[in-house]
Amino acid sequence: MTFMTAGADGQVRKRPPSGKSPPVARVNQGISARAPAYDMVGRDLLNEGAEPMIMQERIVARLRHALDPVSLEVADESDRHAGHPGAREGGGTHYRVRVVSARFERVSRVERHRLVYDLLEAEFADGLHALALTAKAPGEP
Repeated sequence: MTFMTAGADGQVRKRPPSGKSPPVARVNQGISARAPAYDMVGRDLLNEGAEPMIMQERIVARLRHALDPVSLEVADESDRHAGHPGAREGGGTHYRVRVVSARFERVSRVERHRLVYDLLEAEFADGLHALALTAKAPGEP
């Protein structure tokens, strides 16, 4: 699994996981973030250096930009699905996402999932295969 964290400057950095907790990319309110840059077709999410981001960074950036989440956790669980349909060498195919956003207030669970899946349409087209999604509004258990 890959562990990612966002620094105070909004940059997402990889670091080795510590302990036995599952690795996730955590983004909490108060972290300044620049809006992601998109190419002309909107498929490739680019960082400041104009180099393609890994799938996990793309998911984090797209959801942060569109949902302004209070909390966002993205864990690459591709290694758990090696040999399964949709899995590929090197990972980047299976993710667990937990997002809390005010955009989900008074929105059904199905509509929340549709919104997230629509936001990640380009990622699914580029090899994202499965998403285990928990989408909550602030204050929901």
